[in-house]
Amino acid sequence: MQSIDIERFGEAPALLPMTYPGARPETSFFYTEGRVLTLESDDPAGEARDWLHARDQAPLRSRIAVLCLGSNACPPQIHRKVGDRETGTILFLRVRVRGVRPVYAGHVARYGAIPATGDRALEPQSLFLALYTPEQLKATARSEGDSYDLSRLEDAEVTAGASFRVDRPYAFLARRGTLRLFAESGPVPLEDLGQEPLIRSLLKQTHLERTLSFESYASDPARYRQELESAIEEHGLRRPHRLRHRPIALDQARPIPT
Repeated sequence: MQSIDIERFGEAPALLPMTYPGARPETSFFYTEGRVLTLESDDPAGEARDWLHARDQAPLRSRIAVLCLGSNACPPQIHRKVGDRETGTILFLRVRVRGVRPVYAGHVARYGAIPATGDRALEPQSLFLALYTPEQLKATARSEGDSYDLSRLEDAEVTAGASFRVDRPYAFLARRGTLRLFAESGPVPLEDLGQEPLIRSLLKQTHLERTLSFESYASDPARYRQELESAIEEHGLRRPHRLRHRPIALDQARPIPT
């Protein structure tokens, strides 16, 4: 297990929006006391169980499994969301996911980036799964504001190594659906476009580039976010999620089955 200071991962996307979704470790990891502890065994869930038990931390069976579709697995972003609260250790497992993939959401975050949500996937994905205590989940949910619902993904399944599987994990899904670049196109996967080419494409498609350059937007994204959000709506660049999902209240989220 290697200990890494979060400064190694750069700034949080909330501070540098054009870096969204931010840097993340290559392997499963713990976030604890402002540091990252990597898990590099072939059985990260088993290693995590032993580590948590040895330190009298909340066990896996009491934690709630939430897929990280955007920046929630970026250590500096995690620190902004929960770092100043007494939330204890959070586990992030690198998992294989069937049934869902990260795509861009049909709204603009408060700090000016186009954030993530989920949509149906035909191919397996490699993502992070956060294992939250109820208190950690509440702290994370506060940062999502009124733009997201915690939802159960009815057709998704998650595995990590040979000893860990979760069916129908939770995820934060954007209330205004997914983003498309053209009126008849599908949602935009995060892996296909970074923030800069995405914003440039949106400015062009919505004709905002006539009055708002990318350089101006990038210099102060929070200032221009509402202008871009209005243009997305006016040009019909949102579509509903193509996922079977069920929004739930935070107090209805249940720990992973034992």
